[in-house]
Amino acid sequence: MDHKILFKDEIKILNKAYKILKDLNNENSISGSSPETSLLMLEDKLLSSKEIEIMIMICEEKSNKEISKKLRISHRTIEGYRSKIIKKTNSRNVVGVVKYAIKNKLYVVN
Repeated sequence: MDHKILFKDEIKILNKAYKILKDLNNENSISGSSPETSLLMLEDKLLSSKEIEIMIMICEEKSNKEISKKLRISHRTIEGYRSKIIKKTNSRNVVGVVKYAIKNKLYVVN
């Protein structure tokens, strides 16, 4: 899977979301919040490129220790990312994260 294309797609999605929110705000469909505020609320649910990278490694059954070694960051940082990923994907555990990744075509099972 080419991850660079995926990240470019993320930018396109964010730009589209911003335009939609801006249009909605101009029509007063989102009362009391600016497009920027609405976009920030949306960004809280979007996965960063680092979170996606870690999610893929989780899908590949890598441990926190293995991920931290590969990315050269502490295992505690990986634990933090893992928690954020679980929260953002509305999962209860890593099984839910793997299901989310497969469902959203972020990971392809070989």
